[in-house]
Amino acid sequence: MKNAVSIFCLCLLSFFGLKTRAQGTYAGCLVVGEQRVYTFDGGGSVYDPDYSVDLSPNYCSWSPTSGTVCNICDGPLNGGGNCPGHHYQAQGVEGFFTMLACPIDDCLLPLVLALAGLGAFSVFKASLLAVN
Repeated sequence: MKNAVSIFCLCLLSFFGLKTRAQGTYAGCLVVGEQRVYTFDGGGSVYDPDYSVDLSPNYCSWSPTSGTVCNICDGPLNGGGNCPGHHYQAQGVEGFFTMLACPIDDCLLPLVLALAGLGAFSVFKASLLAVN
């Protein structure tokens, strides 16, 4: 029984370790609707669309979501770091952004199933000991 509890605790800690791994922090222009941070600034708060970081799996949002206004160019920036023709595909907010992990509600079902399995195992083990 001690081994089962030890294994359960180890598995539980490993599971929560996956949810709390290091968060990514990036400087750039966040377009909230896309959940993407554009990272290459040509100057003057204009960003190249070819350089961006998407929100990683198991993360739900970026923080913060406010700051000064920035623009994402419709195409690559020219050699001077400007947006040719000043055509922009999106507008966002500029700053340093950190990925936020999803709430613990995402872990609730596996946790309940693990506890139910441990409970069923304990009852089964106790019934075997009572018979012998």
